[in-house]
Amino acid sequence: MVSTCRRGHELRHPNFAGGRVGGGHGACRACTGDGQLKREGMTEPEIQKLTDDRYRRILALEGRRCAYCGKGIDVYKNLRKKFCGYPCSSAFHRQQRALEKDHLAQQKEEVWRKGAESRALRRGVFTAEVSRAEIVERDKWVCYLCQKPISKEEKPSSPLGLHIDHLVPLSHGGAHTPENCAASHMTCNLQKGTSIGSKAYEKLVKNIHFYADQ
Repeated sequence: MVSTCRRGHELRHPNFAGGRVGGGHGACRACTGDGQLKREGMTEPEIQKLTDDRYRRILALEGRRCAYCGKGIDVYKNLRKKFCGYPCSSAFHRQQRALEKDHLAQQKEEVWRKGAESRALRRGVFTAEVSRAEIVERDKWVCYLCQKPISKEEKPSSPLGLHIDHLVPLSHGGAHTPENCAASHMTCNLQKGTSIGSKAYEKLVKNIHFYADQ
């Protein structure tokens, strides 16, 4: 038979606090601190209601499973415990940071896409869906102008940051399409300006062949 504290709460896991046994009811986790509540002026019915609510919340923890691996966990030492151990806790938070990073990248991609389409529409040129991520993966993170790698860590505003260049500039009637876009450094893009040049022409022909072969 399961014993109970003086307030009627069963002294069983996870409510039983064996390390705090003293005077009988001290073993009840739900009633821990009830003496202090009484000294602070709370009435007995109020304390009973408070400890009963706490008792129901504690029993609800029974059978709790790890938030990462799904294994059952022991909440005896810590009622707020969500993981079965540090490895799962660390892996879960790494996963959350990765998801947040991906979400932020998607938001930045959407802002760039809308801005680029808006600029193209103001110019009155033909516009198709362009993904900055697809363009840079297609070009293997290499600037088509200087043939040097584009840093994945640099911001677009930095000299070595990623810029998407229109091979035939929008001001010259160039379309906003994947064929007419290429990955470049910010400095290389600014130095090229609104000119076309042989490198841009060669890249445009290469892009047209790339999408024709798909």
